[in-house]
Amino acid sequence: MKTKTVRQANMELLRIVSMLGITILHILYWSDAILLEGNTVTGLRIAGSVLESLCVPVVATYVMISGYYDTSEEFRASRLFHILAKVWFYSMGIHLVLRTVGAVPPKESIWELARYVLPVMMGHYWFVTAFVMMEVLAPLLVAAVKRVDRRTLRGVIGGLLIYECVLKTILPFQLTQDGQGYDFGFFLLLFLIAAYLRQYGAPKRFSSMKGAVLLYFGSCAVSAIVQISASFLHAKTGSFSYLMDAPFHYNYLFAVTASCGLFLTFRGIRIPEKRGARLIRSLSPLTFGVYLIQCHADLLPGWPQVLAERAGVSVQTTPAPLFFLWVLGCALLVYIVCSAVDGLRHLLFDGVERLCRKKQ
Repeated sequence: MKTKTVRQANMELLRIVSMLGITILHILYWSDAILLEGNTVTGLRIAGSVLESLCVPVVATYVMISGYYDTSEEFRASRLFHILAKVWFYSMGIHLVLRTVGAVPPKESIWELARYVLPVMMGHYWFVTAFVMMEVLAPLLVAAVKRVDRRTLRGVIGGLLIYECVLKTILPFQLTQDGQGYDFGFFLLLFLIAAYLRQYGAPKRFSSMKGAVLLYFGSCAVSAIVQISASFLHAKTGSFSYLMDAPFHYNYLFAVTASCGLFLTFRGIRIPEKRGARLIRSLSPLTFGVYLIQCHADLLPGWPQVLAERAGVSVQTTPAPLFFLWVLGCALLVYIVCSAVDGLRHLLFDGVERLCRKKQ
């Protein structure tokens, strides 16, 4: 008889924190609160870029959690079906609701409609497209990790790291094949890093809590320094625009090392098996739904801008402390509302599943 794997509360907390970080990223970007080409260098945007550097690694960390947990060599069609059903539910459901209330135009081409009907193949959610590919190949990846020796696995990870991260970080121009972390190749790298950490552990210097925390904050600091310095240089010379943008790419080398540091930090946290741990485990499965709601093509970028207008905040007029207080409060509000919606969706899916079992 197989025993049910109990998810570690510390890693589930990391999943929640990562999704909060992703929400903050959306708010900062669509509120124009970071240093990008064309933006005036201000104290608020400098602070926004520092906060952005702290949040960018959470995207990779969220992927690594799946790679860390996935130890099965069997293809689980039921898991893939549940993921696809959830994605399609939100992709079509949100669009239909918004069309019904007149929030989106009723007329669209077949190609535009296909984005909602075939969200994975049409890239409605870039994250889902790459994530589904990773899940399909996960059994092969797990089997390969178990069968190759440590040296070989490190070599594969090193090769992918150079191709995906190192070259784009050290070169001062955009590579033609650089997917900026939005592709399956980058997810493959993250899966293998997480699998390596699960099987062999972290290097000694980063295995302690202190080492992991320093890796995270040190890597984030490098990303922020490069980005802010490039912004000042670009303002004076008109050049270095790529160096302004690159540190915010998910596959930027220091964003990846920061994600490893964050991952190892939370792996070292011990949460007592009490109500807090149970609450974390009940909330963490809703994080994927939080992403699907806030990143829907009909809602993003609109919702950060609408919330800013309703709150009367802007990067031009609002004092920085008040602005960032709004950013954090807004992220928490969006997370809570989306979690509540996905909780209702979860109850609906469970009800339909129980009904189908009764009819069998």
